[in-house]
Amino acid sequence: MLAEFVLKNGSENPIKAPSSKTLGYEEDVVAAKGLRIKASASKDNKEHAVYVTYASDDKGELSAKDMVFGVIQVKETAGRKSIDGYRMRIKLDGTIVTVMKAAGAVGAVKQELISPKSKEAVLAYNSEKIFFLKDSKLEQLTQ
Repeated sequence: MLAEFVLKNGSENPIKAPSSKTLGYEEDVVAAKGLRIKASASKDNKEHAVYVTYASDDKGELSAKDMVFGVIQVKETAGRKSIDGYRMRIKLDGTIVTVMKAAGAVGAVKQELISPKSKEAVLAYNSEKIFFLKDSKLEQLTQ
């Protein structure tokens, strides 16, 4: 249901390298549609995004391939912005494929692949799954 909603209502939001490569895609740019909840509208002051990668047939019909959940928190301290967040590539059946942690000062963010079976990855995924599938109404998602 979430994937179909994002394909229908989301805006074009391709996943680009280096993130695409870190998440395990072969392409530098992966076609995706996305929706999000801005940090200012979320209870935890984090931006939450869901992307659905897709294929297009010769009639222009889109079919979901997989999803990427993203959560990011931007902090500003002494005039410097830093980010802390995750992107999780997930099969449509809910299986975690890859998890990337991104952290650091804006402009010098480091991306690190973490084991999808690690406690950190599972906690991040479960939190986003609950956020998107239980705590948030789909109509709250914006482009």
